Amino acid sequence: MISVKDLDSLLIGSVQTEVQLCIPKPEKHQLIKNDVVIAIRGSLLKSSVITETLEGSVSNPNTAFFRCYTNIIDPVYLAVLLRSGYVEQLPSFRKMSRTTTLPGIRVNDLRNLEIPLPELSIQHQISHLFVSLEKLTRSVTSEIETRNSLAQAALSRVLEI
Repeated sequence: MISVKDLDSLLIGSVQTEVQLCIPKPEKHQLIKNDVVIAIRGSLLKSSVITETLEGSVSNPNTAFFRCYTNIIDPVYLAVLLRSGYVEQLPSFRKMSRTTTLPGIRVNDLRNLEIPLPELSIQHQISHLFVSLEKLTRSVTSEIETRNSLAQAALSRVLEI
């Protein structure tokens, strides 16, 4: 089951929690490659794209999904756009009803969201740019964590003297 906490990366390759469910008409709810999973409660519009690894998963009640026709819209482009903050500035988003205690939006409101669709080639370029940026960010973060660990180890050794 895909939950909001699994939407940290643009492309979802694994989930943090696996749950076995018995769902009537599972084909209606099962995710396929290139579906965009969108947070509709909590971290609004946090979005990721389902990879082949997670086909057959389902989204939990705090998420919704959009099935992309890849000849019209690049799913990574859609996820990038939803994450960007651009959508939150759109008049159609501002009109959406939200819950009062936990931020939330209705699936019907998402259906009416007007999003810009440049040519597919431009969408692909944007997708590649953001996937590359995410990989670079992960790499740099990992390097910083490694250096921090080395510094902590050096400090521990110095203080043992």
